[in-house]
Amino acid sequence: IELVQDVMTKTAENQKDLFETFVNDKISVLKTLATYPDIYEMDLKKQRDFIKGRSARWGFSHIFVMDKNGMGYYIEDGIRKDQSKEEFFTNIMENDVYITTPFYQASGKIIVTVCVSIRDRMGEKVGVLCGAVWLNKIQKLIRENEVILDGNTFILNDEGTYVTSQDESDVYSKTIIFSTPDSELSLIKKAIDEKKDMETQK
Repeated sequence: IELVQDVMTKTAENQKDLFETFVNDKISVLKTLATYPDIYEMDLKKQRDFIKGRSARWGFSHIFVMDKNGMGYYIEDGIRKDQSKEEFFTNIMENDVYITTPFYQASGKIIVTVCVSIRDRMGEKVGVLCGAVWLNKIQKLIRENEVILDGNTFILNDEGTYVTSQDESDVYSKTIIFSTPDSELSLIKKAIDEKKDMETQK
């Protein structure tokens, strides 16, 4: 039981580290892009010319800019959208870095959006730069992470909720971490619940 618990803990920690590294990398990319005048001068033509056609190269499915009035400019699609009444707009304006809860797109894929503040030369917040990422990219990294045993696990945050889903019924991808017959699995679960070691009855 201790072996299984130890493997589960280490595997979950490795997955958590992979997820954090992945997201932090996206934050760093957006923060770097936001330091260019083509972005922080909030000129739509400059922003379009600077970003269009490069989103995928930078690791995003798409990149968009939100001004202080809640007008979003989706650069790859050339779409402008008023999002001033959305909770999303409030959240990104109140935080220097904001990561959305993963959600489904119409295509059935799960996406997460990472946003950073855009500040002008004087340090005033003039907008927000956001990049959307398909979660299959991080799930691919997780699946490639070497595991020893076989079973199901999920990435959890500090509150114990799924990082990759709102609830278990909606989990996007499960990673196998331990393998054992059902009777032994039940025994392990029972032993963990009762906090004492048990032996499989032959």
